[in-house]
Amino acid sequence: MNMWLFSSLLLFLPFSSALRFLAYNPRIGTSHFTFVNALCDTLIEAGHEVVMITSPLDEHIRVPNSKAKVLVSQQSDEASEIARRNYEKAIRLFWSYGSDLDFFEIFNSLNDAIVKQCNYTLRDTKLLDTLRKDKFDAAFSEPVDTCGFAIFHLLGIERLAVAMSIATLTGAFQVHGAPHLPSYIPGSMTQFGDRMTFWQRLQNTVSHGLLYLIFIKIQAKANPVFNELVPGFEVNDIVKASLYVVNTNPLADFPTVITHKVISVGGITVQGGNQTLSKEWNDILNLRKYSILLSFGSGARSADMPQQWKTAMKEAFRRIPEVTFIWKYEEPSHKLSADVDNIVETTWMPQRQLLKDGRLRAFMTHGGAGSIMEATHAGTPLIVIPLMGDQFRNAALIDRLGTGIQLRKEHLKSADEIEKLIRGLISNDKISSKAKLVAAQLRDQPFQPKERFVRNMEFLARYGPLT
Repeated sequence: MNMWLFSSLLLFLPFSSALRFLAYNPRIGTSHFTFVNALCDTLIEAGHEVVMITSPLDEHIRVPNSKAKVLVSQQSDEASEIARRNYEKAIRLFWSYGSDLDFFEIFNSLNDAIVKQCNYTLRDTKLLDTLRKDKFDAAFSEPVDTCGFAIFHLLGIERLAVAMSIATLTGAFQVHGAPHLPSYIPGSMTQFGDRMTFWQRLQNTVSHGLLYLIFIKIQAKANPVFNELVPGFEVNDIVKASLYVVNTNPLADFPTVITHKVISVGGITVQGGNQTLSKEWNDILNLRKYSILLSFGSGARSADMPQQWKTAMKEAFRRIPEVTFIWKYEEPSHKLSADVDNIVETTWMPQRQLLKDGRLRAFMTHGGAGSIMEATHAGTPLIVIPLMGDQFRNAALIDRLGTGIQLRKEHLKSADEIEKLIRGLISNDKISSKAKLVAAQLRDQPFQPKERFVRNMEFLARYGPLT
């Protein structure tokens, strides 16, 4: 019997051994870095090994602790200077953003920094020699920076996955094979829901085509570098990836067309972690009947908001004394809350823990993918104030789900509009109930994001490339 048991275990041994993964995760955006880092940690928690390559491109990007073995490429001073100027430009544009052209001005500048850094990284012989001494079963990276896929090509890794920290990007059908149907699928940068008028469908279609062409043109800038340093590889080769891992969840997204390549892992960044609040934050939540959190993420600074808007928001908050407004504000020297008793300003907050506390009535946010995901999984009603890019799509999604309401940034100049909207949300139990229902569905879904991701990556590593 013991011999039979031992023989049976030997049969399963190849399937239980640790696999080795390589991830490329440059510092190009906090939410981007956090998402790929969460994927790395998830694989490690499942018993596998992960090496993560990163580059010090943007010093403003907060780097969370990682369980992976981290290799840092040499820094290109020229790329860092471009990234610094791009960060300053983005800070200004967040509040004056007028169209997608503004977004692509930022993206084009960022891509210039990415290409410069990639040119430097691909010449980092110490890094590449270290990687060549290792053996990897599979690799993954975001397509925003295609340098990772060039490195994978140099190392001869064919089992690849594309990871996306936002909803499926317009034009990504080339990678995952599913067509984009602009007649009812909102584009990644549009403000329409899935029930559009004829003119909205027309705008959605035009936007889809333009965004696709612009992205292709911008990303093609890297091809001269690849032609010189990675013969046989070009940007379009990422279509060979076997999996397309996207930070969305069908239970909390627009209906869309997918293929077998698409693996939805929305929520993988918010699972687990310490949920205990300190005494300081407990006391703040106990100050009044309701509490509302206000944060515009790691990119847009409240301190840079037009003064007229800040004045209107302060006046609106003053008129709702039963609510404590916890406002993430970057410049204490401005003394934002000096004359408004129910504003608590802070340069940092334990956002995830606060969102999961039942005393929080709502979350006012710019609508970034990470913030939307955290609030939706926590069951917290949302007031979405989209500023740029995919945030408009995310705001339309919240309208569709019924878990919050949208406030256009142009209305921030009116204290009356802000007060009316907040009071409406506070008194709307239907929105609160729907937010809790969606959170419960996500909590009890048949297959959790971590399980879905790990099992698909294991399958890819053992049997890929997949066709």
